[in-house]
Amino acid sequence: MRTPFEALIRWRRWVVVGVMVLLIPTAWGISRLTSTSDTRVFFSPANPYLQALEEFEQVYSKDESAFLVLAPRDGTVFTRDTLKAVENLTDAAWQIPYSRRVDSLTNFQHTWAQGDDLVVEDLIEDAAHLSDTDIERVQTIALAEPLLVNRLVSTTGHVTGIYVTATKPGLV
Repeated sequence: MRTPFEALIRWRRWVVVGVMVLLIPTAWGISRLTSTSDTRVFFSPANPYLQALEEFEQVYSKDESAFLVLAPRDGTVFTRDTLKAVENLTDAAWQIPYSRRVDSLTNFQHTWAQGDDLVVEDLIEDAAHLSDTDIERVQTIALAEPLLVNRLVSTTGHVTGIYVTATKPGLV
């Protein structure tokens, strides 16, 4: 009795032909394979929960979001170049079709008191011209702010993100 390996070697040409016969239709099928992130494909149009969701979205709105991540090679987001990149990407994110809100380190509304006045301003303005002292101040504020840490900046300040919210037209 022969082992399976001996049979493979003896009938190698037929094995290759057989593998090709199976491989060609499989490769053709893989080229037609698609993927979607829309969870609605798992429900039929008659599904009452899907219908309720669609009615809800018609009355209110449907938001889509994107999170752009920046992880600088030097390991800190608190440099002029990286903060300038965040500033530029934040401005560009407002140009995304149907964008309704853009959140980042640069446009975070930092609030502080000056005497009896309450001052609200962007955390970072004109990042390219920040002094080293300004960058240290921004880093101290950002890493102490619970609304930023683990949302728009990592606890160590090595990664930051820009969160874009968009609302599809006709749903508001």
